[in-house]
Amino acid sequence: MISLSSSSNSAPISSLKTAHRLLNRWVPSVLCAIALSSASPVAFSLNLKSTSTDESGSVIQINPQLAIKKTGGRGGPDGFAPNPETINLNQMEQNIINDMDGNAVGYAYAITKNGVLMKSGADGDAKIAIDGWSPMTATSRLQLASVTKPITAVATLKLLEANNLSVDDLISDWLPSDWVKGAGVHQLTFRHLLTHRSGFNQLIQQLSKADKAMVGNDWDGVQFVVSNGAIPNASSSYKNVNYALLRVIIPELWKAAGAPFNIGMVTKWNHGMWYLSYIQHNLFIPMGVNSVACWEQPAYDGAYAYQLGNPGKAGTPFNGTIQNCGGHAGLHLSAIDLANFMAHIGHDDSLFSPANRLLMNSGRLGWNQASNTNSNNRLGKYWHGGDYYSNGREIHNCVMKFPQNVEATLVINSNQTSGKNQCTILKNAFDNAL
Repeated sequence: MISLSSSSNSAPISSLKTAHRLLNRWVPSVLCAIALSSASPVAFSLNLKSTSTDESGSVIQINPQLAIKKTGGRGGPDGFAPNPETINLNQMEQNIINDMDGNAVGYAYAITKNGVLMKSGADGDAKIAIDGWSPMTATSRLQLASVTKPITAVATLKLLEANNLSVDDLISDWLPSDWVKGAGVHQLTFRHLLTHRSGFNQLIQQLSKADKAMVGNDWDGVQFVVSNGAIPNASSSYKNVNYALLRVIIPELWKAAGAPFNIGMVTKWNHGMWYLSYIQHNLFIPMGVNSVACWEQPAYDGAYAYQLGNPGKAGTPFNGTIQNCGGHAGLHLSAIDLANFMAHIGHDDSLFSPANRLLMNSGRLGWNQASNTNSNNRLGKYWHGGDYYSNGREIHNCVMKFPQNVEATLVINSNQTSGKNQCTILKNAFDNAL
């Protein structure tokens, strides 16, 4: 067991930072292997655990969730037999490090192959001194911003399958009965929402300044957008409200599919709770990821959002509320949690069916709409990024699926000075490791 304990009474912060960074580079890290079977649930076996500390210096167990095999640490050998394919995961990891080290307050990453966590690491600060310093780790949770959307897409596809529905079925029957449905809304399908082809954004742009102020991603804001109408099958125009609306619909789909709870009437006050309950019980608990929420969880290391180069400016966790949790944004997860999610939806047929996996990829449902296109060497690559800005503080995240059954995640808790978008960093890391 690796134990990294810290206390304000035992060592200066600068010494703790140095020790953490050295450990991140040289101490062997845990490796997680998913034992997959299309006929049975994922099996887990835990052979090694690492530890981190909270701000008081007490030790917190970190369970990387997946079954563990021997591996080298960050920058070290991967501990596996040579891979006959061309990707060099050591180089891919180093490419991420080269782009990120020193260019953000903190960052963390994870790389999986064939559903196995091969590489993970972190550098910098999860919290700076003004907030009670703690190191960034691959298990530090932070606000995902729009990386929440692929999770919502997977939840939607699972529930459509459970209800024997198609992505091309209409959403109107699943909307609150007392909502006014504007022109075109009765022709909207789930696919339109999942691909931002609802026309919501185009119609919003035509509103007066006063009416635009009514638009939002909370219940009232989404209700206003629905009343304003839609343009089914419009050109894709990214707008958060498409996925915020799925947060409203998911509890109704779960209820129809036989939820083990008495959901009752879905309302402004409970729909976020039921959305969160569904993804917890049907996605994350089966993956071994617990206590997923839209705010800090005391039992988990958290990372705040910062402005790089401004140590006098306190950070923020970007906590949300239960009423508007998830859908388009808001979930708090770590690089390892996201790697777990990507590995399971990519390789665990018991959690995400092959039919849904094919549908998600071929239709770019929950993925960036430029995924798997001919331009800029994007074929076979599927991704979604997430960015959040508030009063100079920033968060930037990305999940990406590559050829050769490789997936990678990157989370960053500040503005960063690499000159590259976080998803470009992951893409280049893969491309330059071939």
